[in-house]
Amino acid sequence: MATLTQLDGKPVLWEDALGVFHAAEGCYVSPPRDLTLLLWTRCGQHDIPANTAFHPNVSDAVTCPYCQT
Repeated sequence: MATLTQLDGKPVLWEDALGVFHAAEGCYVSPPRDLTLLLWTRCGQHDIPANTAFHPNVSDAVTCPYCQT
């Protein structure tokens, strides 16, 4: 099972309740490819709820120091 750091060739971010932007990573857990995608933050502090991650705009940047490494 491969870990993804991009979807459709673009990075994915998630904003937590405190306004911190995290880098997202995840994997498809069952075939076919589009059946079930699980996402979590790169820092490992959060599971990302369904349909809340997004492709960043030009002005969006990862602000979690642990996701930046």
